[in-house]
Amino acid sequence: MTFSSVEACISSAGPAKTAGQLQVGFAVKDSSLQWTPRASGGDTAHLIALLVALDKDRSIQFSSAEDLTVSVRDHAEIATGQMQTRRNITVNSRTCSVRLVVRDAQGRIGTADITPEQLSSVAGLKTSSHCERK
Repeated sequence: MTFSSVEACISSAGPAKTAGQLQVGFAVKDSSLQWTPRASGGDTAHLIALLVALDKDRSIQFSSAEDLTVSVRDHAEIATGQMQTRRNITVNSRTCSVRLVVRDAQGRIGTADITPEQLSSVAGLKTSSHCERK
């Protein structure tokens, strides 16, 4: 059985302009996407991006989902080989990690995480002590 996934990674994270929000930048490797030709020329890829803020028991505190349609006329336009975008999610003092889940139109998924240590440094949340699981 061959496993095929969408390659996603967190490229940046930091406080958003809105209080209590974290802005997460992420990238999806374009060669891992399933491209569909358009009648007008070029290709599109459809994705669903989900950000989930989790507490120490990995229960969902907050979530944010968005449908994304990526469109290019020529794959050479994607010089970096990655599609970059940013989304916001609500976080608070109970947030221990943030998980990104990306799903394409074929149902393939990719995930990436912001750990408690990373979250503490980028969002200023004091996560280390209360995020330890017993």
